Amino acid sequence: MGSNSTAIPTTSVAELKYLSLLARDYPTQAAAASAVISLEATAKLPKGTEHFMSDLHGENEAFVHILNSASGVIREKVDLVLGDAIPEQAADFAAQAELAAQLDADGVCCRVSQLAVNGRDLMAAGIPAGPGLRRTLEALLDAVVRGQLPNEQQCLLDAAGQISAS
Repeated sequence: MGSNSTAIPTTSVAELKYLSLLARDYPTQAAAASAVISLEATAKLPKGTEHFMSDLHGENEAFVHILNSASGVIREKVDLVLGDAIPEQAADFAAQAELAAQLDADGVCCRVSQLAVNGRDLMAAGIPAGPGLRRTLEALLDAVVRGQLPNEQQCLLDAAGQISAS
């Protein structure tokens, strides 16, 4: 044998199994090329919009807005995840939505954003920014909801100082 001999490629057993599986789906070179072209074209299509929702308790209006703004896609996902549970809970959800709307209309404080103070107010009062600030706001909301504090700026600032010191 001279220097003109060509090496015969070797194929492992795993590669042969893989190639036989591919041959079932793509029996010809044209079928394989068509699949590759289709996949490349699909990969270049614009991606769909993703909606991430979390911490929605007490935010009925925001939730309904999200459902209405992309109702087809989101409703399909809700139906897929929750299935038949939706009709059974629809009356409860409607009643809770009505109650939330009534509380909003009555000006009842049931969200941190409805407190007479915000994070800037607390920082101006000397409470440092960070997770402790959020915990203080949540504790203030809890006290207002329970009727332990009025939703008034000075009362809340005084209570915030005590809460953050503890």
